Amino acid sequence: MAEQDIKILTLSGRVTHKPELFQHQDGASLEFSVAVHSNGFYAKADDPEYWDIKVLGASEKLANTLEKGQHVKLTGNPQIRTYIKEGVRHKAVTVIVIDPRLLILGPKAKQPKPAEPVESAAA
Repeated sequence: MAEQDIKILTLSGRVTHKPELFQHQDGASLEFSVAVHSNGFYAKADDPEYWDIKVLGASEKLANTLEKGQHVKLTGNPQIRTYIKEGVRHKAVTVIVIDPRLLILGPKAKQPKPAEPVESAAA
């Protein structure tokens, strides 16, 4: 039996923008980006990597639950596409999450408390 190649990626990071839900002929997908702060050998902790994410089979409920700044963990298949823009070849990576159950939602981002009104000392 021949061995099969496999590519699976697990990421843990924060959602960078409000996810968008798209309807396709074969179902819905939820698309957003995740910022991952690496503390690895080659990268500084304050230099995040940004990953495009596509969750297949996503629901409107999930789209309404996920917020910018929310921590997520996900497992998916990195899909690399090559394109040419202005004569220069580029590569883009999208992580395809084939099952919404492979997306684990963490705590939502903390919202700043509104400032309390300052009372005037005029008498």
